[in-house]
Amino acid sequence: MRVDLTDDDLIEAGRTQFSLLLGACARYDEGDEAEHFNIALRLRILLHHTSGRTKALLEHFGALDQSWWVASGSDVMDGDLLPKTSLLMLGAFDGSPAWTPRFDQFGDLPRLPWQVQVKYVTRNRPVPRPGGTGRGFTDWWDQTVIRDATGAHFSRRKLVKAVADMGGGAHVDRSIDGDHHSLTRHNALQIYVGEDKPKASPVPASLRQIAWEVHAMTAEHLPHLLPSGHVLPTRQT
Repeated sequence: MRVDLTDDDLIEAGRTQFSLLLGACARYDEGDEAEHFNIALRLRILLHHTSGRTKALLEHFGALDQSWWVASGSDVMDGDLLPKTSLLMLGAFDGSPAWTPRFDQFGDLPRLPWQVQVKYVTRNRPVPRPGGTGRGFTDWWDQTVIRDATGAHFSRRKLVKAVADMGGGAHVDRSIDGDHHSLTRHNALQIYVGEDKPKASPVPASLRQIAWEVHAMTAEHLPHLLPSGHVLPTRQT
């Protein structure tokens, strides 16, 4: 027999999950990259929602029906065939180029050539947007945040579920998605700084940035779910 949880039970569950998420984020920021597995697992619990029995924890608080979501990266543009990592910036680690989350430094768009502007208007396509707030959940969850050199697209949903469901967050599968394998192990972005490629995969830092976005949304709209004394990092910290 199943027993319904009370509102207080759900609030306590939310506080527990955010405490675990922010703890993993703090350890990641201190240099423990393996914490991205824990970040992916907590994000999956908070965000993964289906029409069946799988309910995102934040669905219980109405967040999936609101335009509250923070998209720190800009949209991928038609006609721009270059690899893209919209949630990240290039920094350095031990003297080598490395992917770092952008935190509150939102991504902008280059000026669109007139040919591209005409293409969007004549095809009745939505014009690409810079990073910003006020996005609907599905729009945010399925937005492309990485496009590799082969044209493979990765949304927040795809990154979270790949790591949580196959890559070690909750399960380690014998086989994983081929595009994800190339992205995490073979520099599928084909981005170099001089003769060096950025250290490791862009996926851990992207998951850290997704966690930042969820933290920012929750701090504004559902602050009672966050542990006391929580701090939302910025690029200046």
